[in-house]
Amino acid sequence: AVHDSAFLKERQAHSQKLNEMQLEVDALAAAWSYDSRYKRTSHAAHQLSAAVFSLEETLAGRSNIPLKEQCNVLASVAARLDDPLLDETCKRLNEITLDAPTLTQLQARFKVAARAGRVGALVPENSGLWGYALASVASTLSFAGEALPANGARSEAAAVLSRAERRLDEGALAEAVAEVRTLRGPPRALCAGWLEAAEQRLLMEQVLTTAKAEASLAVSAMS
Repeated sequence: AVHDSAFLKERQAHSQKLNEMQLEVDALAAAWSYDSRYKRTSHAAHQLSAAVFSLEETLAGRSNIPLKEQCNVLASVAARLDDPLLDETCKRLNEITLDAPTLTQLQARFKVAARAGRVGALVPENSGLWGYALASVASTLSFAGEALPANGARSEAAAVLSRAERRLDEGALAEAVAEVRTLRGPPRALCAGWLEAAEQRLLMEQVLTTAKAEASLAVSAMS
């Protein structure tokens, strides 16, 4: 009986020691897993900061890296961070079909588009190419100071283009785009290319704003 009792105590002590060792192993595994996950997240957070900076440089016209390439990098980093907001934002990058122009480029392009739009506003309905030719002559006379017959739609289109140009010169791209979106008929068609490029630029600015905020939060969480 004494022998059995001693054997039982030994088994219990051995079992307790095994349990303690298992707890230590589990703790080490959890610490290793946390450390590994922390390092991966930290690396991704810093990659996100770098991707955001690179994208900002491209939008400012200071980098020649293709925009689509940068969008792919940003989306890849977002996926590794498992950030729902950033991931959803990056899905909008699929809408990007052009290299977003700089604000300076958009300002220069709008000068041409607005001039064409003003000509388009003078085109009589269903007049074809001949109408555009007449409108071009009429527009030249108008710019030279000659009075032209008033027309509500033509005057409104000219006013919209002037307001949009002022907003753009002030750097208010969103407001300029909002003005151009109100155009109809030939003026709208003639400004369509500029409008598409401007909307792509606005989309990239929205993505960049969200990505910068998320990058800041991700890096802060690591410290």
